Amino acid sequence: MNRIIPLKIQDEHIKKTTNIAGAAGSFHVVTLELTFSETWANTAKKVYFFDAYGENSVCVILTAAMLKPGFDETYCLSIPPEPLAQAGEMTLTISGADTLAVPARMIRSVSTTFEVLPSDLPTADHIPLEPTPGFSDQLQSEINALKAGIDTVTNGLTTVNASVTASASSATASANSASQSDAARLAANAAKLAAEAASTSASHYATQSETSAAAAAQSAKDAATALKPPPSTASNSKMLDTSTKIQKFLQSDKTDVNYQYIHDQYQEFIAATTTGTTSVQAKNRDGDLLYWTDETHKTASTDVSAFPVYVYDYKETTKLKFGFHLDPSGSGFYIPLIELGEGNGVGNHAKGYIYKGVNGLYLDYYSDTDGSLRRILLGDNGISITPYDLQNINFYANGFSVQYSGETLFYTWTMNAAGAITALTTANQVQIPVTWNTSNL
Repeated sequence: MNRIIPLKIQDEHIKKTTNIAGAAGSFHVVTLELTFSETWANTAKKVYFFDAYGENSVCVILTAAMLKPGFDETYCLSIPPEPLAQAGEMTLTISGADTLAVPARMIRSVSTTFEVLPSDLPTADHIPLEPTPGFSDQLQSEINALKAGIDTVTNGLTTVNASVTASASSATASANSASQSDAARLAANAAKLAAEAASTSASHYATQSETSAAAAAQSAKDAATALKPPPSTASNSKMLDTSTKIQKFLQSDKTDVNYQYIHDQYQEFIAATTTGTTSVQAKNRDGDLLYWTDETHKTASTDVSAFPVYVYDYKETTKLKFGFHLDPSGSGFYIPLIELGEGNGVGNHAKGYIYKGVNGLYLDYYSDTDGSLRRILLGDNGISITPYDLQNINFYANGFSVQYSGETLFYTWTMNAAGAITALTTANQVQIPVTWNTSNL
């Protein structure tokens, strides 16, 4: 029985329940169950498949024979061999056409991808052979053989001790029975002393041999241990740097995610937004795809499972950035610099910068329209504004305009009964008093 992957085609978007299509080389073992929204009604539908290389495309027309029994807009389609031929990401796109409508309608889905997992097979079948023992295994075998020899020596010495003890007992008995004979008693005592000496010597020899063997065995073990590779510090279960996004996906929360990203010499403040219409498989900080260990969605790992970890597809925008940059004021050194705003996508247009440069504290802004520099410098000689050159003045019946380096300011005036200007009013309705003096400047 085929594995079923339900797909819901809502307008142009394809919603999936899994990202795994199967193993490379498999085919007609996975069935796509495609359910279409009303947008696709009365259209002739085609499903296009591409392999991981974007090649070997195939097209399957959805016919009435593929309809799921009891359903009008749910089709059952087995994944053909071509997109599963190569490991990687296969691509699926759906198109629909209603040529009878006036005007004719054409709809296409947003392309989606499925993971085709690697499945390596040899070019021929080989009978397995007994493996050659590794060096550490060979050392362990030598240790076991050495231990067996120690046990044999110990058992032999135990037998000798028993024989010597028996001889001593026999000699003692002979001495008791021949108590009337001094010569026999002296001979028995001598035999007993000789037996005890032999027993002590044998025990000492056994102890030395066992100690020496144990030391040799320990040395062999140490050598085997030294040859073993150090334990790996890597782990398939990584800390997730996307944990907030994962939890938002599980809770169907489409609100923004605001966070900091620190890397190299930079610290970025990022705003991430999503529409919630598309999702992608989450990755850890090393770029490895993540999978839940089971359907409880509690623990994630890089070990492949039937439960991929998904997050919404976010648009990420850097709103504020700290870092080291080449000094814009021309010192030739890298200095700390604050970058403000996301800009308009053209170079540094519509971005602001704050930094301590050659002549003081700089506040730079690059025009949104043409990228020209606007600068305020707080230096030892005061405050200077660049560029701010007076270009022309135009007078009107009720006021005048002043143009400074392409920027125009407008003023209207207020007059008294004598016709003298007493105040100027800016475009922002800020009133500036005017004082007349009879002396020269």
